[in-house]
Amino acid sequence: MEIQLATVKDVPSMVKVLNAVTLDLLKKGINQWPYPWDLFVVKQAVERDEGYVVRLDAQIIGAFYIYSVSKLSDLPIEPQSLYISRIAILPE
Repeated sequence: MEIQLATVKDVPSMVKVLNAVTLDLLKKGINQWPYPWDLFVVKQAVERDEGYVVRLDAQIIGAFYIYSVSKLSDLPIEPQSLYISRIAILPE
């Protein structure tokens, strides 16, 4: 298994993973993310070097984002802290 910074070439596969995971969550009654994922929004995150992919045998099986934040709700955090979000691993 490998974790890599995503490239623009990875965006369609990332969207497929994110959509599959979102549908699985919706079937379980969990409304975590909007469906379907917007390819353009995912591409923008990748272009900002915020998107990562998880590969198993060269296939993308997961995706997540890491980006800097200065504020997180009302929680006190250090400026420019890194935040990991949208963690998605294929359900099967």
